Amino acid sequence: MKTVAAPFIKSQKGFTLLEIMLVMVLMAIIVSSISFSFDVQSPKDKTFKEAKRFQAIYHLAAEYALLNNVQFGIVIKEQGYEFVGFDGERWTPISDETYFAEYELEEFFRLELRMDDIPWLDEQANEDEGLFETSKDEEEEEDKIVPQLYLFSSGDISPFELVIIYEEDFSDDDPVGYSVTGEYTIPLKVEGPLEL
Repeated sequence: MKTVAAPFIKSQKGFTLLEIMLVMVLMAIIVSSISFSFDVQSPKDKTFKEAKRFQAIYHLAAEYALLNNVQFGIVIKEQGYEFVGFDGERWTPISDETYFAEYELEEFFRLELRMDDIPWLDEQANEDEGLFETSKDEEEEEDKIVPQLYLFSSGDISPFELVIIYEEDFSDDDPVGYSVTGEYTIPLKVEGPLEL
């Protein structure tokens, strides 16, 4: 009887193309899920970017108000701002458009609003009728929104200077600031860096 030898089996050396591609895909997923804790932008660049963002959103809101015949206001807080619209009775947040939603700046930023004395705004705010109507109801008083800046459907804006400042706590670096200025009509001017 003849013995039949088993066929010669090659031992596999190396990886197949499929295995290499699978490893690369897994590595890409892992690397993309890692969030780096350091920021490569300088404070000057970050502050300039925030000033340009405010300028762009403000221009968009001014054009929207002009085209749609609506009144906009802006509520400025220490670390953010929000666009509001006048519905005929009161100022309300604009929920339809994500661009105009409340925006909060990152840590170490703060806003300083500087305005000229405008007597007609103060007089109008104290009257009981018109665009700046005040309510007597206590519950409504608590929820009442009062914007500091106004964008009118006529294309006029209230003059202002908004200074965006970046200053890290416990840092020896000087604070960085840029100003966004509006004078009765758009476009707004961005200037800086400022000496603070």
